[in-house]
Amino acid sequence: MSITRRSFLGALAAGSAALAATRRAEGPYRIGLETYCFHDVDLDTMLRHVQSLGLRYLELHDGHLPHNASPAQIERTQKALSGAGISATGIYIHDAFTDDAAIARPIFQFAKNMRFHYINGGPKREALPLLNRLVPEHGVQIALHNHGPGARYETLEDVTSVLTAYPKLTPCIDIGHFARSRVDPVRATRALGARAVAIHVKDVDAKGANTIVGEGIIDMPGVFAALRDSGFNGLVVLEYEGDFDNMQKRLAGMRTSLANMYRFIEAASRQ
Repeated sequence: MSITRRSFLGALAAGSAALAATRRAEGPYRIGLETYCFHDVDLDTMLRHVQSLGLRYLELHDGHLPHNASPAQIERTQKALSGAGISATGIYIHDAFTDDAAIARPIFQFAKNMRFHYINGGPKREALPLLNRLVPEHGVQIALHNHGPGARYETLEDVTSVLTAYPKLTPCIDIGHFARSRVDPVRATRALGARAVAIHVKDVDAKGANTIVGEGIIDMPGVFAALRDSGFNGLVVLEYEGDFDNMQKRLAGMRTSLANMYRFIEAASRQ
């Protein structure tokens, strides 16, 4: 079928309208996904699922790209992301850093090679002085992730005390883990939002189990109002950790979660 000027312009206008609609739905934020949601599938399958959700950003989990990846792995991942029209803003690496610069520098270089803005995780406390020095040197942020009950950075005070001592570090707010640790997610978001590089959005029931965003115990309108009031300018990351035994149900839960997130964002913007 030949492409006429009229059909080309029509397609261009339709694409622009779709992009504008997406931006309206997202409001002031970039909306992404933590790829741990698809930890049980390979990179290409994961990217197809992210595309099907209408998302253009993600936080890679190191299960999809290890920090010691070969140059060939890095090149393949970059090509796959580019081909899918998806940007990887950061990566989650839980516990790789020590106080040894010979270990830390290659991880920072890996992040720079991938053009990540941040490395998320729960680095050992002895690594913090070194990381605080290396952040401005490499231009890659280190985000502290509160990982739930018993984690190295569990409470709001655990996080804020580190941020006070190490001003080059930044938080990643995980509202689901804060709720599981009996920390008010709204209070935590207000306290950390101005400095946070990302927020992991998940919802939990009274027992701490994953549920669709907006159907659990977390005050989602309050969280998104706190993001607005704090001047948050990072990545809003859906992290849906349910239905790992049923992909179609998982995707449906994620779509509903995203629709609810867009609704909360829009309502906060009108207040």
